[in-house]
Amino acid sequence: MEAYARLARLPKPTPRTVDIGTWIRRVVELESRLEVELRPGPEFTIQGDGDQLEQLLINLVFAMRDAALETGGRVSVGWAKNADHMEVWVDDEGPGLSDTANLFVPFFTTKPGGSGIGLSYAGRSPRLTAVLSR
Repeated sequence: MEAYARLARLPKPTPRTVDIGTWIRRVVELESRLEVELRPGPEFTIQGDGDQLEQLLINLVFAMRDAALETGGRVSVGWAKNADHMEVWVDDEGPGLSDTANLFVPFFTTKPGGSGIGLSYAGRSPRLTAVLSR
């Protein structure tokens, strides 16, 4: 259990320039079990830890993929920007959760053999709004 706890802790961020479109496209291209629909937003850069942002989005996309595979549904990813913030969203056509209270609780999982680290990692990542919608 201690090993999982250490793994779930985020390292100190190392901010650098992250190209939003490149980041999201790269993660979408990693998914090979289901075609993910990309809904591109505006091209811009932010200052952030690219490695942590990439892991966050991988965790979200893979979780949504797993949900969509249960129902034969789809997954889409997109982003938007306004004057003071950006939004990245991952949408799936999966079965949904009967209880969202544990969505970002570390080590909670509904998957057989799951660790419960993926979405808890996403829930702890600062300065990024992830909209989980159905």
